[in-house]
Amino acid sequence: MRFVEELWSPQESGTCRPLRQLIAHTGAGVSAAVTSFVEAMVPTGERAALLAGCERHHRATVASKEYITFRDAFLHLGGLTKEGLLVLVCRDMFVQSIDVHKGTTRGAIASEEAHALFAQGMLAVVIDAQEQYSVTAYAKGWTGLHCAPVSLPVAPPTARVQETRALIGAASAALLNDTWELPLSTSGGATAAPPTAA
Repeated sequence: MRFVEELWSPQESGTCRPLRQLIAHTGAGVSAAVTSFVEAMVPTGERAALLAGCERHHRATVASKEYITFRDAFLHLGGLTKEGLLVLVCRDMFVQSIDVHKGTTRGAIASEEAHALFAQGMLAVVIDAQEQYSVTAYAKGWTGLHCAPVSLPVAPPTARVQETRALIGAASAALLNDTWELPLSTSGGATAAPPTAA
């Protein structure tokens, strides 16, 4: 791919040009551009979660003393969404790199793959920080971006939690069987039994 227009060409006869929206000027900085992009492309209720994820990434990049780039910031954002994101870095509409981040897939791709993803409806962000000083979104239609589901690791229950669950299970069984007796506690050594009538 030489020029941005090749992302959606060759076009079939009568095909409309894709939608285009200027998001930000690069002089405002990476964080401001990402924030403007999220505000323009993400439903209101999901913006805070995506912006928080982007802010964590920004802080981690600063802490590691790595250089903050528009390309990396937008690729990270793409990874936080269900739909993913095409990221093109250009100079005066001449494409210098094409990357994608969707799910676990992140990295440079060939122009043919980018063309296919765009045709399938993936949103593209074009960054020109040298000539036009702009961040621009392109899409076949504004369907928006949504937060990817987050699967948090489940910690195994502690010994104390397991003991409490066992006591609750024994108490439930005692109530059902009318025995009113509970097993000895493994931690204190005292017998847990209901009070007797005086």
